[in-house]
Amino acid sequence: MCKPRRVARGAVAGVVTAAWAMGAAVAQPAPPWHAPAPSTVRYDEDWSGLDRPTSSPGRWTEALKNVALADGRLRLTTGLELRLRSETFRDNLWGEAAAPDDGYLWVRALPYADLRMGAVRAFVQPIVAYAVGARPAPSPIDETRVDLLQGFGELTLPAGSARLTLRGGRQMMPLGSERLVGSRYGPNVPLAFDGVRADLRTAAGVVSLFDVKPVQPRLGEFDDRASTTKALWGAYATLPNLDLYYLGYRRRGATFGGRTADEHRDSFGL
Repeated sequence: MCKPRRVARGAVAGVVTAAWAMGAAVAQPAPPWHAPAPSTVRYDEDWSGLDRPTSSPGRWTEALKNVALADGRLRLTTGLELRLRSETFRDNLWGEAAAPDDGYLWVRALPYADLRMGAVRAFVQPIVAYAVGARPAPSPIDETRVDLLQGFGELTLPAGSARLTLRGGRQMMPLGSERLVGSRYGPNVPLAFDGVRADLRTAAGVVSLFDVKPVQPRLGEFDDRASTTKALWGAYATLPNLDLYYLGYRRRGATFGGRTADEHRDSFGL
């Protein structure tokens, strides 16, 4: 009769512990990927997570959000925003004089295409904006018909542990809480700028440098142009719980109190 083989308790415990650890490492799922929330500018949305087979919830729109082209060397993201907004005014002169009631319908469509190839990127977003029924005539921020809202080229370079993004062209540029520089997203025609911008992204935050001119919308098609009298430049740093900025602004031929001269403002804030 054979004697039972004796095994040290420590060895058994070690084997069991190692097996449990290996099982936990294999069974632990990857962190779930969540689709980015739509933003007002749309160019800061990242849909590359759809490359992971476990991240797809199976919506029909995914086929338009991460399209592989040229054997995977190119990635295309597309989207479309539609808005119908009705506004009605009654006694809109506040009782000081007789005023006819007024009402109109804002119609806005914002399609976009975002093409990326490695560190190079091109983003294009036309705008279709009409004001139906505006009297006596729509203003440029009510109606610009068919035009280019955003269109820029971008290059991203590694800078140590940081990333440097260089961008040139037409872009919306909301800063911070948009108290000074915003996207004018509420009216029918948003605000865009023509110029250059550089963003340095680190683990601590983002520092942006820019030199741009606001785009003046017009009532014709493809006739929006950068302002010849206004310019904006500066630096904006976004850190945890803190924003620091310098904004320089110039407007030629500004009129205040019946006097006309060049306006120049320098704003510092945190």
